Order: sequence, then C-alpha cells, then structure tokens
Amino acid sequence: MRILFATYSEKTHFFSMVPLAWALRTAGHEVRVASQPALESVITGTGLTAVPVGRDHVMWSFIKRRPQFEEDVKFGQMPPYDVADRPEEEITWQHLLDAYRNIVPWAFRLANDPMVNDLTEFCRWWRPDLVVWEPTTYAGPIAAEACGAAHARLTWGLDFDGRLREQFVRLREEVPGREDPLRDWMAGRLEPWGATFAEHVPQGHFTIDQLPESFRLSTGLDQVGMRYVPFNGPAVVPRWLRADPERPRVARSARRPGQGRAYPRTRGRHPPAPVRGVRGRDRGRGPPAVDRGGLRPPGEGAERRGAVHALAQRPRPRARTPHREAQDQELRPLRVLFATYAEKTHFLSMVPLAWALRTAGHEVRVASQPALGDVVTGTGLTMVPVGRDHDIHRVLDAFPALKQMVSGDELAPFDKADRPEEESTWEYLREGYRNIVPWAFRLANDPMVEDLTEFCRWWRPDLVVWEPTTYAGAIAA
Repeated sequence: MRILFATYSEKTHFFSMVPLAWALRTAGHEVRVASQPALESVITGTGLTAVPVGRDHVMWSFIKRRPQFEEDVKFGQMPPYDVADRPEEEITWQHLLDAYRNIVPWAFRLANDPMVNDLTEFCRWWRPDLVVWEPTTYAGPIAAEACGAAHARLTWGLDFDGRLREQFVRLREEVPGREDPLRDWMAGRLEPWGATFAEHVPQGHFTIDQLPESFRLSTGLDQVGMRYVPFNGPAVVPRWLRADPERPRVARSARRPGQGRAYPRTRGRHPPAPVRGVRGRDRGRGPPAVDRGGLRPPGEGAERRGAVHALAQRPRPRARTPHREAQDQELRPLRVLFATYAEKTHFLSMVPLAWALRTAGHEVRVASQPALGDVVTGTGLTMVPVGRDHDIHRVLDAFPALKQMVSGDELAPFDKADRPEEESTWEYLREGYRNIVPWAFRLANDPMVEDLTEFCRWWRPDLVVWEPTTYAGAIAA
C-alpha cells in the first residue's frame, strides 16, 4: 500500500510516528511523511522520505505573546484538556464550547491552515491508500477525505482529543443547532475539494493507540492497539558510556515531556525538588548525574540542563530459574548488533532489517568506523563508533591497476565467483586470497576489530549481523 504519515512541524509528535512508519516500510509498503518545511531535516534524519508541504506555522510565536495561554500550554491545563480526564457529569457544555472557540482558531487553525491545501494537492496526485495523522493535525483527514483515502489517528499519549470530541458531540446533540467551531472550520476546508464533513473526519476511521489497553481512556472509538516502541531521535553511544560505572548512574531531564524547551521557571526561581535532590547527589553524596550537553561525562563542567539523549545501562543480573529461562526464550527482547566497516552502500543494505528488528521491540545498535557516523544516525539508528577509519581508498589511489580491477569487478578471486566449479583452480584461489586478505580484508577490519570486540564483551549482544566482508563482526561475536 501507499501510506502517508501527516503531522505539523513538531519534532516530538513526529518521533512517536517513526517506529510505525519504519515497521510499514520494512513490511514492503511505500511510506512518505508529509509535514511543513521546518521538519524536513528531522524526517530525513530518521531515514524516511519527507514531503514538505505548505509553509511553517507560527503557533508558538503567537502563544508566546499571550502569557496565560503559554502558561496553560506548558502545564497541560489549556482548556478543554483541563477536564479531559474528568467524569462525564463534571464536563459542561459551556466550558467545552468556550474552549473550542479558543483552541480552534488559535491552535488548530494556526498549525494546520498553512499546510492543508498543499497537502491535499499532494494526496490527490499521489493517491495514498491510508493516511496516518497526529491527533491534532486535522489537515491529514481533510486531505484523506478529499482524495478518498482511509485515515487513522496515531496517538502519542492518552487520547484526550478523542474523548473530548466525544463529550462535545454528546452535549451538542442535547440541544439541536448548537455551535461547533471544529466542525465549521473543517467543513469549510473540505468544501472546495467536493468533500463533506462527517463525525468520522476529526476522529478518523480508526485510532491507533500505543498505550496498554488498561491505561487507555474509555471512548467509543474503534481502537487498534500498537506496542509502544521508544524513539527519541538518532543517537551515538560515546566511549565513556561503554563501561560499567563505579556507582549507579542517575539520568535526569529538566525538560517537560512533549516539549523541546527547558522546564518553565514561571512558577518559582528554582527547579523542581527531585531535580534539586539529584544535584545534591551529584556533588559526591550519591550516584553521578549525566547531562545532555554533548553527552559529556560527569565532572567536565557542563551545565546540568536538558534531557539525556542516550543512556546505555546494563541491567542487573537476575537469578536464573528454569521458569525464567523458558520465559526469556519466549519474551525477552534480543540485543542485536549490526557490524560493517565504513562503506555507505554496504551499510544501507542493512537498514531495513535493522529497523524491522527495532520496531519489533529488539535493542539494535550499529557498530562501524567513525567515518560512517553521520550515515548511520541519518537513518535514525543508534551508532557505536569503533576503532579508526580504514585506509582502503588511499591504498587504491596509490595503485591504479588495483583500483581498476576493483571498479571493474575483476579482483581475484571474485572474478570467478559465478564461473563453473571446474574453472576455479586451487592455485588461482590461493593467489587471490593471498592478495585480498592483506590488501582488502585486513585494511578494512584491523582498525576496528579490537574495539568492536571490547564493546561486544561489555554489551553482550545476542546476535551480531555483519556485512559479508566485515570479518571483525564474526570475530567479535
């Protein structure tokens, strides 16, 4: 199928979509991600294909000019979300109506209007079979309805939007003719494309919910469960983190969930009490803290702000029992390491399998020489730099005849790989290996083999998947 993911340009909202997008991609579907231009580099940085549509929204610049509005957004108290988890009898019509009168023009429209027409034009040309949209990216269902595609909401937390819409419709229908700001706005955007509003438009044909069923809000919507797979962007495991600490590490975040901004200080000049406690521990009275500033190790003077980007921490050993052994065989996620020397084309052939395992819940790392770092993180996978970069290309430049054989696929013994068995003699293969082992295999692998082996002996992967000439992977495994 052709599947389009749609979100306005908010990085945290998009990151919640990445595992499902890659799962569908590795299942063979054609996947695109449509958003405003500001998110283009973030999308391509996960290895997915971006479709920039419309222009960037100005929602945050507007919010900053309204202090009370900004305050409510930061602390999750912006109406109507302030009553989303209240019992049905505590939710009043007037409160919801006033909230929708405010949030539709000053949030939903500001975020969606700059992209809705361009997104609809793209959908009518590309003709997706399914549009998966972030719960407040209403441009997604408008475009889907205009091109006849099925569409689904993908939630990134409790489904407040779904429940609030249900309650709003319930109260609206008690008195015929009541106002509906969301319906009126969406109907106006659908009309030029020959489509009409129905209640499934703002709710989706179905909802993909990443929370366990027992954690979800009760709604009457058609829900499809999905296992939550965490994704916080590309990451590199630094060398200082690849060792067991002398004391337990404490990773803390001073940012509010869902926001790429430091925690607000508007309700006091000091950080929250738990953060102050960790600061005290970091002064030698307990476990060391870890900060995000370039993932510096403790003690290098970095300010303790921001969120931890990646923290690889080994679990404590557990007592082994026959029951636990059997349970682990069935349920335990695997640690899978992909190993390749620094050749882009070789690595890219591994990406679909790596993401298939990643979205299945396994812990995936890619180990390669430092030169491949940007390529690996550019696919959204976690990079483990090992050793130093190889010198193969410098050697080939120094020996033009050898370079010509490699570029023309004439390098022995590979030049006879597809020949009949009787044409491959022992002497020819022996001479070929005498040349290719020191001048190719060793040049590519020796600079990384010791460091890769040390990492594997520490991280203890269950499976190492290696590119066919990256023999360092087999040695480390």
